[in-house]
Amino acid sequence: MDWQGCYTIGIVALLGAMMRAVAGPDLVMPAALFALAAAGVLTPAETFAGFANEALWAVGVLSIVSAGLRETGALEPMVARIFGRTQPGPAPGRSSGVTGLAGTGSWVAPGAGR
Repeated sequence: MDWQGCYTIGIVALLGAMMRAVAGPDLVMPAALFALAAAGVLTPAETFAGFANEALWAVGVLSIVSAGLRETGALEPMVARIFGRTQPGPAPGRSSGVTGLAGTGSWVAPGAGR
């Protein structure tokens, strides 16, 4: 087997480590990306092209805001007012309506506002 075959097996092993929860996607995916770039499979332009996407930055910023709101407990009063006190067992009636209304405008087709 040539070095390309061994390299491919290594990349697949990285992805397998992610699927088995040995390492998280935040470590595995950049490692696989830069391993492919180091081997010359991807050009530098191809390697970094995805980071220029606006959606990547939007998801990153929203993840930071979400973590901040969760850690500070800023949404607890509003959630308690909407859902009331939580009780054991599922509450599909209470949560499905609020979730449906809240998610109505969040998924907009790409380029819809342009």
